[in-house]
Amino acid sequence: MKRIGIIGGMSYESTIRYYTELNRLVNERAGGLNSAEIFLRSVNFENYHAWMREGDWEWIGIQLGREAKALRYGCKCDYVVIATNTMHKIADLVERYVLFPLDGLHPFVHVGDCIAEDCRRRNFNRVALLGTKFTMTEDFLVNRISRSGVTVGNIHSEILSDAGVINEIDNIIFEELCHGDASNESLRFFRNLTDTLVQKEGFDGIILGCTELGEAFHRANIPDYRLVDSAEVHIQKLAELCLS
Repeated sequence: MKRIGIIGGMSYESTIRYYTELNRLVNERAGGLNSAEIFLRSVNFENYHAWMREGDWEWIGIQLGREAKALRYGCKCDYVVIATNTMHKIADLVERYVLFPLDGLHPFVHVGDCIAEDCRRRNFNRVALLGTKFTMTEDFLVNRISRSGVTVGNIHSEILSDAGVINEIDNIIFEELCHGDASNESLRFFRNLTDTLVQKEGFDGIILGCTELGEAFHRANIPDYRLVDSAEVHIQKLAELCLS
């Protein structure tokens, strides 16, 4: 069994999901009392959120790069993952801390690659991307997904290019979902947004590009046939690698 290193805590709600679902999938597939071999480094998100607000992404990359290096070489993890979408903004920097040419292994598992693989499998050619303000307005995740031929259509979407909508999603994530909460008003907002994206704007699928969004959409009773849950596909890939 391969050993998985998880950088978590951003938020702790999403990290709980990664730990729980990865172990459940490994046990379902391997049977018996099998569970995943995991090293978890859960950081203090308050610090990272402050650095995000200050725009100090280089420092965030250095800090997470050191965490990744410790998991890869100190804890002997075969694969390393960041259990959040937004921090993939500095994924290239983090990856440089764990790559070693003689390994013959690509130890960093990028969430964007897992999303793109699921979109291709389901024949989603044009998708909408939801997430934090950083994820929705910058191109770090869009570019990674687009490399596979999947079009992320946010900039051509009337609703997803609206600053008010972007800020509302960002606020719900940080003020509610990161604390394990979601108001009825927020759930209605997501239901209405989904209807608009699918029926009015004609998207094939909607990427839940924030690890906390999956639970909120489940609680809102939004059908999952149009949804690409980034955390779910990321965890499924980790389970596959764990048992490879």
